[in-house]
Amino acid sequence: MENIQIKEGSIFYSSWGYDQTNIDFYQVVKATAKTVWLRKLNAKVEEKGFMSGDTMPVVNSFYDDEILRRRVSDYGWGPRVSIESYASASLWDGKAKTCSWYA
Repeated sequence: MENIQIKEGSIFYSSWGYDQTNIDFYQVVKATAKTVWLRKLNAKVEEKGFMSGDTMPVVNSFYDDEILRRRVSDYGWGPRVSIESYASASLWDGKAKTCSWYA
C-alpha cells in the first residue's frame, strides 16, 4: 500500500442500494497517516429524469453529530474507507453523482 495523504476537508462518497442508488457524502474532520474521522454531509439532489437525479454534497453542512473513525486503504484504485457492511466510500472527484429512488 502506498502512502495515502488525506487532508481535513476532503470528501468521500459512497454509492449503495438495491432497487435504488443511494449516494452518501462524508467530510474528513480529522486525519492521520492511516485513519480518518468522517462526518456525514447533507446533500442536494437535482431531479434529471424519472426517479433519478444528480446529487452533490453541501460542504460543512453535517447531517448529524456522529463521527465515524475509519482506517484508509488503497488496493490500487485510490483511497477507500469502509462505511457499513454493505457500503464503502471513495475519494470524491468533485463531480455530481447519479442517484435514483423507488416510489
